[in-house]
Amino acid sequence: MAKIGVLAATVCCAALAYAEPARRLHAPPGVIGEIARASGARQLVLSHLMARSLRDLDQNLAAVRSSYVGPIVVANDLQCILLTP
Repeated sequence: MAKIGVLAATVCCAALAYAEPARRLHAPPGVIGEIARASGARQLVLSHLMARSLRDLDQNLAAVRSSYVGPIVVANDLQCILLTP
């Protein structure tokens, strides 16, 4: 399986992962962690976080980390992130 260097994803609040319309617009944190692990991502960049996701950031990061053990960057809007090969 090919591995990717960086996976960028948007995240919604874990508690609201299956609430409308968040479910249609953002991936739940646990799913993002599973995708990052399955894809072999060496780094995960979480971007475009909803305000309620930021309120529960520790809980949401824990949900991502339950599946993905690599480095995670919580990006700010318009932030530039240096990607290394």
